Amino acid sequence: AMRIDSSGNVGIGTSSPVGRLSVLGTDNTTQAVISGAIGTTGRGLRIATSLITVNNDGAILDAQSATGTPTLIFQTASTEQMRLNSTGLGIGISSPSSKLDVNGTSFLRGDVGIYSSSGGAVPSSLLTFGSAALVNAARINSNTQSSTAGTLSFSTAQTGTGTMTERMVIDASGNLGLGVTPSAWEAG
Repeated sequence: AMRIDSSGNVGIGTSSPVGRLSVLGTDNTTQAVISGAIGTTGRGLRIATSLITVNNDGAILDAQSATGTPTLIFQTASTEQMRLNSTGLGIGISSPSSKLDVNGTSFLRGDVGIYSSSGGAVPSSLLTFGSAALVNAARINSNTQSSTAGTLSFSTAQTGTGTMTERMVIDASGNLGLGVTPSAWEAG
């Protein structure tokens, strides 16, 4: 049932709407569907705390498919802050190139885990440092291969090459190797 109260609030499934539109379901099925014309690329849903035509400090949640790719955009103070699409989540960037793509200064509070999901020949977790000019400038590698599990290596690239060279290794026993391979540690 639908009700419009004396304040102009609309209630669907409720006789006491608490806002301009209140939808109340009675079971766990889909409660509301808002969609555009089938086969078109354009806006699907836009929720804003301000008038769409007024460029002010409102917050906007914009679900759209402007390019045929479903996208969810979060905007505050007339500036896009975050975008979720089929590639991933972009924070400070409108075209994420991986599952999480952050552009700008970031702080991670609490514990952070980096785990490899690949089961390749040399399974490892990598933390790579770089810039737009030199994508691979330095790398920390935690090797999880059974024969060298617990090994932590540090690599750098020579200026302009992007080719990584291992510079330091700490093995699972705490031995430190600078410029030598772990097998050379025992040879002394």
